[in-house]
Amino acid sequence: MEENKKISLYLAGSIKLWRKEFTERYSAFFNRTLDLFEPGTLGVPDDHTKIAPGVAFYDVDRIKNCDAVLAFMKEYVPDKNGGPAGTDSSWECGYAFGLGRPTIAIVEDLEHLAYFEKQWMLTYTLSAFLTSSQEVVDRLKGLKRFQKTDLIFYSDSQSIEKEIRAYLENKLSDR
Repeated sequence: MEENKKISLYLAGSIKLWRKEFTERYSAFFNRTLDLFEPGTLGVPDDHTKIAPGVAFYDVDRIKNCDAVLAFMKEYVPDKNGGPAGTDSSWECGYAFGLGRPTIAIVEDLEHLAYFEKQWMLTYTLSAFLTSSQEVVDRLKGLKRFQKTDLIFYSDSQSIEKEIRAYLENKLSDR
């Protein structure tokens, strides 16, 4: 892979979680050497019934043209206008898997990991877990079902992009 080329990532995850958590915790640590597309920036309404069909086609095109997917998914209770938690995000990850794109899931703690343990169709197709939690690392080492899933450890938020890039440069060079 070309050293100065930006690697493109598609963020799969609910717009609700993106607004509530991702933007504050993670958005600032991207777009220096990775190009992270965050679908929430399209102005998607909270009410899924009011999303314009063009948004879905645009998102599908972005997944087709990305190098990898970054998944920020976790258990949450959708509001009265939302669809079931995780359906769109799981579809995005599955579509990316079908296209041969690596998928990296952010896992913050053991409760977050428990979400992925329950999502068996998703977890068997993940390429890697990204975490800064030693507890998560220790738990993953003890779970047979994740033995083929890579682990990306970052020590501080400033190094997230660097660690993902190093992982993807290696993974994408195998293509």
